This record gives sequence, structure tokens and C-alpha cells, in this order.
Amino acid sequence: ILADFVKQYPQISISVLSGNSRDVEAALQAGKIDIGMVEGIIRQPQLKYSAFMSDELVAIVSADNVLAQKDEITISELQTTPLVLREHGSGTLDVVEHSLQNKGLSLSDMKIVMYLGSTESIKGFISHSDSMGIVSVRSVSKSLLDGEFKVIEVNGLKMEREFCFVEKRGESLGMQAVFKKFITSGYRL
Repeated sequence: ILADFVKQYPQISISVLSGNSRDVEAALQAGKIDIGMVEGIIRQPQLKYSAFMSDELVAIVSADNVLAQKDEITISELQTTPLVLREHGSGTLDVVEHSLQNKGLSLSDMKIVMYLGSTESIKGFISHSDSMGIVSVRSVSKSLLDGEFKVIEVNGLKMEREFCFVEKRGESLGMQAVFKKFITSGYRL
């Protein structure tokens, strides 16, 4: 998306800051960035959020994992499966926590091996362990087609979210408005 945006608007200078949802919100409030993109369900009241894309989190295992022989597990089986999750402050972890809470569970009820700071690090860890990761289905689509990972459905556990633009309250001005319009007016995500 960024490459296409730069091609269409070469006069606009872009700098990208990567971090979890709380990092992005803090950078926005501190004036370090003009617009952010977050995926969590927790909202800061002084910021404005605009949804632009739906997403689903899925449980994945390495194709070599014994669980890869299954298509589905129960929530009870999930509780005994070694898990690798995104770090605290991550919108992804917020969604996992919220989904578990809807089933009367918390993170402390899970067998968490490690918290990692990016989806790529989770994928790397999962590919070399017998653990399960929970990541965006969009982030593993190519790896699923290549047979590197397998999605394991967790019966009765839905983990859906919206990706949102986040800005300071007020109108979108300048580059932020151009960027939002570029993404929301027909760019296929």
C-alpha cells in the first residue's frame, strides 16, 4: 500500500514508525506522528478512530506440529496448548483477551510460553517449535498457501477486529486526509 501511495504521490514525504497500538497512540499524542493505524479494541477518549478494514485472528501451528493433523480443537484443548502471543500493549493481544473473556477465561488460564513484539517473530518462533500462535489471517495467507503453517479452528472462539486510523480529534488535514482517502476509496486490501 505504501509503495503504491508513494508512486501516486511522490511529492509527499513519508516516515513510518512501527509499534504496537499503545506505542502508536502515544506517538500520536506526543506529536511524533500525524496519523496511525491500530487494530485494538481499547480506545483512548482523546483520539478519533475510523475503521477501514475487518480482520480475523487465527490460531496457527507449524505444518510439522502434531496439532497440524487436526482441523479444530476445543477451548479446553487450547488451554493446555503452548501459546505464543503478541506483547502487552498490542491491539492483537487486546482482541485475544476480549475473546477469552467472552468465554469466561483470562490469559492466566492459558499455557503461554512467550509474548513477542511482532507477528513476524511469532511466525518465526512457531515454525521452530511445537507452540501455537494467534495472528492475523492476513499475515499468514502466503505461508498457509505454501504449506508452512496450518490454521487450527478453536471451536466457539471468534477473534475478529477492525483496523482503524487513529488521529487527534478534529478534521483530517493535509497528508492524513489524502492517505485515508487513498486507502478507503477502492484500494483492495
